[in-house]
Amino acid sequence: MENRTAFDFYSDKLDSELINIDNIAMIVFDINGLKEINDIYGHAEGDCIIKGCANTINTAYGSIGRIFRIGGDEFVFISLDSNSEKLSDASKIFLHEIDKYNLSSPKCKLGVAYGLAHYNPQTDKCMHDIFLKSDAEMYQNKSMQKHQLV
Repeated sequence: MENRTAFDFYSDKLDSELINIDNIAMIVFDINGLKEINDIYGHAEGDCIIKGCANTINTAYGSIGRIFRIGGDEFVFISLDSNSEKLSDASKIFLHEIDKYNLSSPKCKLGVAYGLAHYNPQTDKCMHDIFLKSDAEMYQNKSMQKHQLV
């Protein structure tokens, strides 16, 4: 898994190549409730949740794109081949891996909000535009998950 600097470098590189690439997909992931987990169970348990999330993302998406940890509980996946079948299969694996993690975790459950966006040459002038769409989708997903819990 790569870091924020690698994400920024890769995004800049892709910005200069967008004219030749038309099949980019990006998913932004954010762990739900990490602050509460850290406050209640301690940072060691929070670290376990972060590692669990990183492992689930890597297991599901690692073979079809690049994965970056861009913040404490934020991750980004970028694929230059946004084949919908591959992404759909990876998403099913991702959800299965979360369930598997939660069955084996005695203390805390892993909850992840995520948002997917595809490159649109009419509206996206740079990778940041795709990131903003993915991020907005992730926050919409997070909001839906919160309302389902209530």
